Amino acid sequence: MVNSPKKILLANRSKCFVMYVGMFLQRLGYKVIPAETGTETLKLLNMFTPDIVVLDSELASVDSYTVFRQIKEEKRTSGIPVIMVLNDDEKKQKYREEGCKCFISTPVKLSELHEVVEGHSGSKKRKFLRAPFKQKISL
Repeated sequence: MVNSPKKILLANRSKCFVMYVGMFLQRLGYKVIPAETGTETLKLLNMFTPDIVVLDSELASVDSYTVFRQIKEEKRTSGIPVIMVLNDDEKKQKYREEGCKCFISTPVKLSELHEVVEGHSGSKKRKFLRAPFKQKISL
């Protein structure tokens, strides 16, 4: 039996962020489902259950706080780890009070994102982003 890749719902208002971080996560072996608005995020959550949600704090249409609360209140999605992307300390406190345990500051450092996602996914596919090549090559 082949293990299917873990699914990450990547919700961010920036197409560039979604593309860049999405490609990075795909290279780590994850299946990335992109969303650019709160409405799109909620629709996708109704269609499938991701293993992790990476959620921007500034989504359009339906705000991120509403999306986060719906994830945590619905029985089917309440156990999904949510990684919030934000800098505002007041907002962090608001999300903490609602049960969010993981925050990443912007600009996002890929090494930090890698560590956090791997910690929440329960898999250690790649220990290092770049592993040294130890084999000697002769020409």
